[in-house]
Amino acid sequence: TVMDEDDTAILLEQTADHVLRECVNESDPALVLLDEYPVAAVRDVLIRFAPASHTLPDPLEDYAAFWFALWSENARGELVRFAQDPDFWTHADWQPENGFPTGDDKLLSVWAVCSSILAQLRKSDSPITHLELLKQLARDIRLNVGSAGAWGGKDILKDAKYHLEVMRETARGLIKAIGDPPGEDSTRAAELIPLWRHAVERMRAAYASAKNRLSALDFDDLEHCTRDLLDTHDQVAARYHNAEFQHVMVDEFQDTNADQWAIITRLADVTRGGSLFLVGDPKQSIYAFRGA
Repeated sequence: TVMDEDDTAILLEQTADHVLRECVNESDPALVLLDEYPVAAVRDVLIRFAPASHTLPDPLEDYAAFWFALWSENARGELVRFAQDPDFWTHADWQPENGFPTGDDKLLSVWAVCSSILAQLRKSDSPITHLELLKQLARDIRLNVGSAGAWGGKDILKDAKYHLEVMRETARGLIKAIGDPPGEDSTRAAELIPLWRHAVERMRAAYASAKNRLSALDFDDLEHCTRDLLDTHDQVAARYHNAEFQHVMVDEFQDTNADQWAIITRLADVTRGGSLFLVGDPKQSIYAFRGA
């Protein structure tokens, strides 16, 4: 039988409860997760990753280091674009035609701080140092100071503040794009991933056994098993590939997940012109959360 959504949800919930009870009775190492997270959250994760369509990636030796490397790579990319942004540096290098005035200590101190930070930004190649300097720049640029009389009029004072505001907003946007590096919470989360993996694998095995007892499949199984059938049984794939199915059209292609795409490529000869026709719109893609 093929279970509908309600039957699938009920069996997943029952299996998750059964797995958690077994973990308690057996003092399973995964119980540490229940000290760190609410029981409902752990249960939800087990249910989410139980279906066969959720392929678990190969485990890593050091997740914290991997996350930091990803953060650093993203940060360096953002900083390269920042360093090559001519608009920002035009504002940063701005000076009044007649030079900076001498009678406005407060606003001049803001410019002095900016100049110091920008000089350090130009020399640093550390993403963490860059991030701290950007935070300092965004924090220290204050626009509620300045004397029009000292600057020679309201227009030149407004111009000076405009350049400062552009630098501040650019720094704020860059801080948001880079984000904070992984910290203590991330380190602890990384330590717990092997336990998550253990718990999820236990849940997947229990869910598969429960379906076998019922001689049942869920919707994910239909895709996953079809993919495996075409992958592992050449005579089955040969019946359809460039034979019974010579032309394949896929509508709403933006919603296609990895299993579905694997099935399509087993059925259609993508090396032969005219065998595959795809219709899709990236702007209508709303199923990334389930692998599209």
